Amino acid sequence: MVDSSDLSLGIMLGTKLNDYFGLEMAYNYYSESETDVFASFGGSGAMINTTEVTSLDFGLVGFIPVTEKFSIKGFAGLALWDASITMSSTLIEGLEAAEDGNDLYYGLGLSYLPSEKLEIGLNYKILNLGLEGGDDLEITNTSLALRFHFK
Repeated sequence: MVDSSDLSLGIMLGTKLNDYFGLEMAYNYYSESETDVFASFGGSGAMINTTEVTSLDFGLVGFIPVTEKFSIKGFAGLALWDASITMSSTLIEGLEAAEDGNDLYYGLGLSYLPSEKLEIGLNYKILNLGLEGGDDLEITNTSLALRFHFK
């Protein structure tokens, strides 16, 4: 079972190229998630895998203006990520592994402009990490964003 109630944090910089397209760069910290695996290694025991992931994202954003203050957006890009994995059980104490790579991410979002300088956004993002050994780790992230516009 994966604990998916963790808080993620991020900071983003971006620019609008026009009313329909923009560029974004972001740093994300996805916190730790735990996976419980029940296994038998000469006896019964539960193994806990703890994974911590960060990424540096570079992406393209497309906007569909619905009204002057409300828009729908889609985004996609490349995430340069680092993952640290710790495996522990009653028989094994804290084996650690680290991986890094780059994979594509994509998502959808909503944006509302209550003023000319402030934007409130709700985003849903999917990032699949291609780990060594053929395993994938899928990160799905729902985020609430406050953006300040400097014009």
